[in-house]
Amino acid sequence: MISAAIITHAYYNSLIQSNFMIIGVIFPVVIYLPSLINLRRKMIKTKKNRREQLLPDE
Repeated sequence: MISAAIITHAYYNSLIQSNFMIIGVIFPVVIYLPSLINLRRKMIKTKKNRREQLLPDE
């Protein structure tokens, strides 16, 4: 994870300081949003599974 963070940060810095500044601004959002959506889905799925375990079908 630390390697991925370092590489991502290096790309970000390179893009911000170049002529592709707009891509550098959008880059973190493009990486962050899918990760956030995936994490949220997993949390919802886990909560649903816990509820099903606590209240089994009769």
